[in-house]
Amino acid sequence: MNPAPTSHHALPPRRLTLRTLLRTLIILPWIFSYLCIYVFLLGPYLWIAGHTFDKQRCIARRYARGIFQHFLHHCCGHRLIVDPFPFDQLGGPCIMVANHQSMLDIVMIMQLPIDARCWAKKWPFRTPLLGILLRLCGHLHVEDFNVLPDARDCLEFGTSLYVFPEGTRSRTGRISRFRDGAFLLAMKTGRPIIPIAIHGSFECFPPGQLWVWTRHLRVEPLGVLWPDQSDPKGHIHLRRESRRMIAHALNQDKVSRPDSDSIDTAAA
Repeated sequence: MNPAPTSHHALPPRRLTLRTLLRTLIILPWIFSYLCIYVFLLGPYLWIAGHTFDKQRCIARRYARGIFQHFLHHCCGHRLIVDPFPFDQLGGPCIMVANHQSMLDIVMIMQLPIDARCWAKKWPFRTPLLGILLRLCGHLHVEDFNVLPDARDCLEFGTSLYVFPEGTRSRTGRISRFRDGAFLLAMKTGRPIIPIAIHGSFECFPPGQLWVWTRHLRVEPLGVLWPDQSDPKGHIHLRRESRRMIAHALNQDKVSRPDSDSIDTAAA
């Protein structure tokens, strides 16, 4: 069992500067503009495509990756880094599990060079514009009763999955307990688990805060975990090893990466 957090928030106090204020005032309308472009300009075409010749919603997800790529590369003062990974050598779809610390995580992990659907909770689907984008892209609603059969169908059709096994965003920056769903799915389908470490999103745009801080952003695939379908408790091994690998990568990143908060704490 994971130790309970000893503090409400892991972020050190940071002084709001003019640079941070201006960045936030630019970026938040920018996000809204991208959503409007996607939903109102591309949406009708993507809706028709999703009900005719693109029922797997591949085109919608490709457009979503492209339209947010430019935003992510510039939103926080540093270029987004996506580490290379040989997805084409897996011989089929995979299940990617990642830590979840910010609203940025989903658009960050979408920049991996692989087509995938995401498991999302109820609140994003109820959010104006964002919910429409999720539906156009064919992402899966976690609270739906049939989410596991639907997820299995996605893998059978050759589409990979993004899963945030913590179930919700961390309010402390620490990794919470992983839930079993993605790992049970791996055991049933025989498809591999790819642990993904998402770096910097919590420090950049943490839950419950409005300001967008300067931070290095990185998406780091960590390896391949193949399920042992002969082991009745194989999902527990997958869950524990995935969490261990992600926690280790995040701890290593804290030690090795220079702190970019100094940009925001400097006098404006």
